[in-house]
Amino acid sequence: MTSVPLIFLGVIVDLFLLVNGNIIFGSSFTAYQNVLLYYLVMLGAVFFFAGKTKQLNISIESAVIYFVPVFIITVLLVGDVVRSAATLVANQIIMQLFLQIFVVTLSEEMIFRGVIINYIGVIPQGILFGLFHTAAYYSIYGVDIYAMIMAMVMGVLWGYLVKMYPKNGIAITWGMHAGWNIALLIPIFSIKFLLGV
Repeated sequence: MTSVPLIFLGVIVDLFLLVNGNIIFGSSFTAYQNVLLYYLVMLGAVFFFAGKTKQLNISIESAVIYFVPVFIITVLLVGDVVRSAATLVANQIIMQLFLQIFVVTLSEEMIFRGVIINYIGVIPQGILFGLFHTAAYYSIYGVDIYAMIMAMVMGVLWGYLVKMYPKNGIAITWGMHAGWNIALLIPIFSIKFLLGV
């Protein structure tokens, strides 16, 4: 069986969404080109520096083994703690799943926990990860400092996980990161919702 590097999955999905974005996103997400190009550049940087890191030598096959259970557990647990105010229709849910799993979180894990961590260390990359999310935590009231601190703490914890499990750590943190984002965006992913509680 041929082992395909995980980074190629991210690039393929990113390019597919970029080419077919008008059909997939429609008027619900008009800035998709900027977002996808932004993450494609991040993946390009990862590809450029991939030779210098062990964490990125993970195949799609082995990533699935770790990603799927971690993602399911995280999304169900976080979905019970945090209730999303989002009211998404079916095609928006599918779009967010693809975007969050295969573009946003995969790219961020590869750049922060796959590359940057090797140059500046665990704690600085976690702080940088939190600062990277400034735009995501910005509202008319300013930057949500608590959300940024949470992102920094999670970045540091995920960094330690990758260092503890250098062979498959990226897949584990990718599952946790994707599960977290999906639980925040899509309210149907929770044990309570599934049980009708």
